[in-house]
Amino acid sequence: MLRAIGQAHAVRPSGQLPRIATPPTPPWDGYVSQICAAYHQELGADLLSVALRGSTVRATAVIGVSDLDLVVVTGRKVMELDPPHIIAAPDLEVENAMATETELLEDPRFEWLRFNLAFCGHTVWGKDYVSDLPEPVLDRAAVGHLKSADAWLAQWPKMMQDAPDKQERQRICVWLMKRVVRSLFESVMLKEGAYTRDIYPCADLAARHYPTQRGAIFAAAELVVSPTAEIGEIEAALAPLKPTLIAAKDAFLAEAPASAIRA
Repeated sequence: MLRAIGQAHAVRPSGQLPRIATPPTPPWDGYVSQICAAYHQELGADLLSVALRGSTVRATAVIGVSDLDLVVVTGRKVMELDPPHIIAAPDLEVENAMATETELLEDPRFEWLRFNLAFCGHTVWGKDYVSDLPEPVLDRAAVGHLKSADAWLAQWPKMMQDAPDKQERQRICVWLMKRVVRSLFESVMLKEGAYTRDIYPCADLAARHYPTQRGAIFAAAELVVSPTAEIGEIEAALAPLKPTLIAAKDAFLAEAPASAIRA
């Protein structure tokens, strides 16, 4: 069941957001240590840094629901890494965002990742790139999912069809509904002058701007914590929100680039 966990952080008069990450606590710190040790054993000197982001460094993680979101920085291009099996948490999902040092620091494609790390990233292994990143600013660069809504809305049915089992279909449901709820929030966050990645406040703030769809928004948010493996149930949850998502995406792309918010 979805719980009222997390908060939206108001933009400062400078246009900047606070850096909110804190070191992971048990059991998350132990899981991360095991994963970093395995990655170091596999990559050796090519592993430069590992940073943790997401609910486990925002103090909003829920055991059995939350996953580990890692940013792995390498000296050479590495496309993917397979996380080790965590005996104490066999169903733990681990997501790796892979980047070379140059990509992380300079590549325009990684602009949102730099913002996200500055806002809620914490270095757990190796060089601390996070502390040297520019302060997080609430502007159009803070939009992560909304601008590519067409792509992931078209992608998920094929992903479901190709999924080998129920667990993978449920994982895709979570992946999709996180994007739905966060994208709806992204469409209003500049008006709100606040930022969050936590699902409940994302849903709550989005629903204030789309009051007639409040029930549908919270139904999508509920599927993040209680996912379904049934395509029909996902389609039913998505149907009332898809036109709003597309309209919000089109409006965002049509707007001229805006400077950072000033509160």
